[in-house]
Amino acid sequence: MKSSIKKEVVMGKYPKPGWAVQQIVRSSGLVEDICKHGCGHPNAAWLQENTTEETSYISIHGCDGCCVPNCTCGKHDYCGKCGVQK
Repeated sequence: MKSSIKKEVVMGKYPKPGWAVQQIVRSSGLVEDICKHGCGHPNAAWLQENTTEETSYISIHGCDGCCVPNCTCGKHDYCGKCGVQK
């Protein structure tokens, strides 16, 4: 299956959240915000612009909870504020 995700990304186009210590761009074009624990979280602004029903899987990640307090997608099963599985 060929992905329709844009691979060319202009650094700085997608704001890095305050909790992120670094931002990287994967070879797929996915912009990830890296937390202080070294975990990559898909950038919310990038996801809004680039995710379709076909590519919604791209938001799945090994979340340690750092991105949850700022997330509005409602898809997380982990509470970053208290560390408890929902």
